[in-house]
Amino acid sequence: MRNLPTDIGTFSTIIENDYLYVDKTKYIYEMIKPGKKYFLSRPRRFGKSLLISTLEEVFQGNKKLFKKLYTHDKWDWNKTYPVINLDMSKLSNKTNELLELTLLDNVNRLAKECNIELNENLPASYNFSVLIEEIHEKLRKVVVLIDEYDKPIMDNIEDLTLADQTRKTLNNFYSTLKSNDEYIEFIFITGVTKLSKTSIFSGLNNLTDLTMDCPLICDYSQ
Repeated sequence: MRNLPTDIGTFSTIIENDYLYVDKTKYIYEMIKPGKKYFLSRPRRFGKSLLISTLEEVFQGNKKLFKKLYTHDKWDWNKTYPVINLDMSKLSNKTNELLELTLLDNVNRLAKECNIELNENLPASYNFSVLIEEIHEKLRKVVVLIDEYDKPIMDNIEDLTLADQTRKTLNNFYSTLKSNDEYIEFIFITGVTKLSKTSIFSGLNNLTDLTMDCPLICDYSQ
């Protein structure tokens, strides 16, 4: 009997170690075909990170991982995309200053992986914009995946002043996605709270909300 991946959120780990995986890549394929920008709200421990990980492997063209899955003979594996994958749950957010510093550090780390030089003295939102444009110029349009977009706010929800400062910082950061639309192929954002509840995507108001979509309403972690 194959083991259940009860605490694993990385698609490649599940496949390479032959854990039980119920194929839902059909829904990923059907989602990607017509659309470009999506949002999904789910409680924690509900498979959001696994979905993000699966999307990353699809866009990076890792065909071997999908050998027995729906997308294997459907997807054009010759066409790959650079992926920016940001897990906002890993940021330090005890103060707004610390949040800004760790945001900047994450963007700079991604830039170094792509051999792109950024000005580390400039804000994270500006460098994020430069990173997207530079990756596009060097390679092709970028795929942006953001997991737990609202985690820094939710961690400080009882401190109204800090929560508001955090919201403004994230608003500036995420607004970069709208201003760089021409360089972006696909956007997928997950979180616990609905978009309308946080008001930090006012500059990116055309995300397709999949929260109540039937195929994706079930737990994706299996």
